[in-house]
Amino acid sequence: GVVEVEAAVNGYPIGNTMITPEGFNDDKVIFVRIWDMNRCRPVRIVKAHDEKIVCLTKSFDTKYFTTSSTDGRARIFDMASGSLYKEFTFAGFAVRVTLSPDSRFLAAWNFDGAITVYYAGSGEVVKTIESQVSPYCASISRDNRLIIFARENTAYIYDMLSGKLVKTFDLVKDHAAEGERSYPQIVMAGAKHCYISIEGNEALIRSIFDDSCVAVCAHRSKISSYGVNNKNSMLMLTSADNRTSVWELENYTRVNEISHVKNDNLMLTSSSGRHLLVHDKPGTSSVRLDLHNIKGNRLDASLYYFYKYGLDFCITTPPDAVSKTGWIQTNRPDLVQVERVDEKGRLVEILKNDDPRRLEYIKSIERPDIVHARINDFEKYLQMLDEIKHGANIRHITNRRNTALKMLE
Repeated sequence: GVVEVEAAVNGYPIGNTMITPEGFNDDKVIFVRIWDMNRCRPVRIVKAHDEKIVCLTKSFDTKYFTTSSTDGRARIFDMASGSLYKEFTFAGFAVRVTLSPDSRFLAAWNFDGAITVYYAGSGEVVKTIESQVSPYCASISRDNRLIIFARENTAYIYDMLSGKLVKTFDLVKDHAAEGERSYPQIVMAGAKHCYISIEGNEALIRSIFDDSCVAVCAHRSKISSYGVNNKNSMLMLTSADNRTSVWELENYTRVNEISHVKNDNLMLTSSSGRHLLVHDKPGTSSVRLDLHNIKGNRLDASLYYFYKYGLDFCITTPPDAVSKTGWIQTNRPDLVQVERVDEKGRLVEILKNDDPRRLEYIKSIERPDIVHARINDFEKYLQMLDEIKHGANIRHITNRRNTALKMLE
């Protein structure tokens, strides 16, 4: 099929991008939306396939993203331009694809359990690994020596060049929760290749080759699932009480613990490493993505994107000292519902789109500059609030003075 690209801006930095799968007119998910998270908006739409996308991943350096589809193709795209870099064709549709950290290799697999590793640039086959299982995820080690993949609650580690099985292990000991998945990766502890095994509330970092325990990351509650971010630098441990602790993998130290809404069991971090991204309302016509600041342990913003509206979006921030309902950034104010409530917070009426009160209210809280600052520079955000409060105080004092002068006349 023909790759089509629509851009909202001429250029954007790829270092802090996010990608989401999209379906529009007929709800067929064949598009990829690229977000510039510095500006908190979608910047490019790519029609990646003619048939449904079943897998979407981003490269370690964020230069590329990969897709696979029921049309029997896997594709690598350039993140900056949205252009097609390389295409791979399969006899059956590719269930999953992944790139190596250096983007040299692409691994693809389908229901027959065979995992084929290719040179990403030439498309030449490096090795086909007969695994006998159909994994839901896979990841290549940083040095391209090993590949790990998971099926149900079992992980398998293979030597990528020889195809030899090196190790199998349970991802979560005594795993019982239906529908909860972990997304394992091979991590490093010095020069040691390690895997992560969950026992109760602890994540044990063990050497793949001698099984020695090199680090322990203890979560507050029993861990139900875990994941490692795209850059292999952060570990996320999640429990059934909707808490996720985040750990630096360089020295296995705890950064913080985040409380969040019930989610779709797919924990991500932003490319900058600043935010934990938590999906809410998966599978509906619109999806909410909460951006939790990891070090600050706060909700910075909620991002809403719509499956049927192309480059349209809306971002909201929590209430603060200046705005009781927070601030918004959107290119579709007509999609924003404004409600009038009484002093007890009970709904009085929903304002119509052409109601002047609604338009004036949206205008008063639509401040992209404040939204950007809260997400990217919290100190600047606080400074902006102080300036608004100071300006309001000046106006209040001036109004009182003018009123007093009129009374004296």
